Amino acid sequence: MNYLFDTNILIYYFNGSLSEDVKKNISEMLEHNFSISVISKMEFLGFNKFTTQERVQADRFLSFAKIIPLEDSIENNQ
Repeated sequence: MNYLFDTNILIYYFNGSLSEDVKKNISEMLEHNFSISVISKMEFLGFNKFTTQERVQADRFLSFAKIIPLEDSIENNQ
């Protein structure tokens, strides 16, 4: 199974803003394949000014994701 996550879920999960139940469910999903759009990646990395250590953690976290690029039809809102 492959899950597609949006920016808010990434931010809330990464900064610990989720309830324990939701965090547990997301953690279980992240154990499988997960994807994010290139836009979500950009938004996630641009959301906060990461310290050097946090940036390393964020990059490592994203290294497990399949990044979905934009296609012409998406870019052109078709």
